[in-house]
Amino acid sequence: ATTIEEYRKYIEKDKALERRFQTVTVPEPTNEETVRILRGLVRKYEAHHKLRYNDEALVACVKFASQYIADRFLPDKAIDVMDETGARVRLRRYGRIPEAAKEARAELREVQAKKDEAVKAQNYEKAAELKVQEAELNTKVAKLTAEAEAEAQGTTAAAAGAPAASAALAAGADA
Repeated sequence: ATTIEEYRKYIEKDKALERRFQTVTVPEPTNEETVRILRGLVRKYEAHHKLRYNDEALVACVKFASQYIADRFLPDKAIDVMDETGARVRLRRYGRIPEAAKEARAELREVQAKKDEAVKAQNYEKAAELKVQEAELNTKVAKLTAEAEAEAQGTTAAAAGAPAASAALAAGADA
C-alpha cells in the first residue's frame, strides 16, 4: 500500500521496478463507508482497550478525523482516532485512585514506618500490634482499589479523540 506521492518518489524513478507493478488507484472511502469499516474493527479494539465503543463514538471518530487531520486519509486516520480514544479512556479509568484508597495508603506507610521503628527499638509487642494494623490496612487498600476497578469496567468511549472531545471522553456511560 502506497500513496501516489510515494509511488512517484520510489517506484516511478526505477523503470524496471515500475514495469513489475500495475497502478491501481483506490479512492478514499466516504465517511459512511469509514463508519462501516470501523464497525468491523471495533471488537478488536474493544478487546484490546477493555472498553465498549458505542455507535456515536465511531461516528465522532470519523467526523473529527475528517475535520482535524488533513495530512492522512480515511479510514486510516479514523482508526487512529478510535485507537487513541480508547487508550485515553483506559488511562483515565485506571489512573484514578479513590481518595479513600490514597488516604489508606498514606496511613499504611505511617504504620509500616512505626513498625520498623518499634523493631529497631526491640519493642516487639508494639511491632506485633502494628503488624496486625498493617495487614488490616493492606486489606482495606486492596478492597478500595478493586472496587474502583470494578466500577471503571463499565466505561464506554462515548466520543472520539479530537481535542474538542476530550471532556466527553471521561464522561462515558456504563455499558
